[in-house]
Amino acid sequence: MVASRAESTGNLQAPINIPYVDVVTDTGIRSVNLTKISAVELLDTALNAELQKALSALAEHHADRSKMVEVSFSGEGARQAVIAYVHEMPVWKTSYRLILPEQPEGRKDPKEQGGQPTIQGWAIVENTTDEDWENVKLSLVAGRPVSFQMDLYEPLYLARPEVKPELSALVEADLKHA
Repeated sequence: MVASRAESTGNLQAPINIPYVDVVTDTGIRSVNLTKISAVELLDTALNAELQKALSALAEHHADRSKMVEVSFSGEGARQAVIAYVHEMPVWKTSYRLILPEQPEGRKDPKEQGGQPTIQGWAIVENTTDEDWENVKLSLVAGRPVSFQMDLYEPLYLARPEVKPELSALVEADLKHA
């Protein structure tokens, strides 16, 4: 288990959080300061082989998700180019919250409320990638403002049609450029 402990680093400095890991050993449980560790060697060969296999599977999975893109420009002279991509993401979901004002004590008449009811519309957008979103511009548009019920926890994907170019159009384009 990894936990942080506040430790002072000098006479006048405020304590900082230092990460510690609790390790079970033959002699009991030891807390190890992670900032003091430079290497770890597993003496159990079976455990080491299992760890290497798991790390290899993780690296292979990450490599499978990587895509190589080559961009080339013809012509001469310097120019600016903007390259962007679209990543399949789950459909964003809407949720609504009705906030009712608190009833002042001693007043039973609903006309004497402490304010007006408020309805809030929420957009739930999920980041299912392994990367943190930085400098992301996001626009949400509801083309069909309808009421519905849905599971807000699980990501929801829509099947998008695959567009395949006609072979004859590609051949004609190659003949024109030849």
